[in-house]
Amino acid sequence: MENLLTLLNKISQVSPIGVFNQEVIIVQNAGMQHWLNLA
Repeated sequence: MENLLTLLNKISQVSPIGVFNQEVIIVQNAGMQHWLNLA
């Protein structure tokens, strides 16, 4: 899981979204959503 968070962070750095755009991340279940919210 920690490797996935690191990868997500690197992807966000490589292709950042605009200042006024909302970033949406789709996860498979509520447990993963909770884990990402803690990070």
